[in-house]
Amino acid sequence: MPRSGFSLGGDSPRKSSKGFNLEDKEPTKRQKSMAQEDRLAARARQSQGRRVPASGAIPGMPGDVEVFRFLLEAKRTDSAGLYLSEVKLGKAEDEAVGKAMVPGIAHELGGKKKGRQNWITIPEDVFFAMLDAVGGEAEKWA
Repeated sequence: MPRSGFSLGGDSPRKSSKGFNLEDKEPTKRQKSMAQEDRLAARARQSQGRRVPASGAIPGMPGDVEVFRFLLEAKRTDSAGLYLSEVKLGKAEDEAVGKAMVPGIAHELGGKKKGRQNWITIPEDVFFAMLDAVGGEAEKWA
């Protein structure tokens, strides 16, 4: 005798990568990551920003988002924190140097923290070079 499926409220269960799920409304981890990359690229369009097509899927297409001379690796989490390691920093730097760009890591924290949840990590020498370049105008941002 064949097994029949069950339903609640007339909805049929749907197959997901983690098994059956009646409520597939929550975006997947991959969808959230792609949305972060899209947001970064959209904010950066005035600075010739763009999302790297097939980032991470095709060798030779490093990084996630290019913004002016920066190659950003996008990292996000739904928890309260991200772990920053020498491996992540080294990968970001190697990929950026290979394209003659400046490395950066864009962090998006999805926890319940109040305040800023989006940060970008750049090398210290680049930070100070940027301050030197803008001179006295840096006070406008503080």
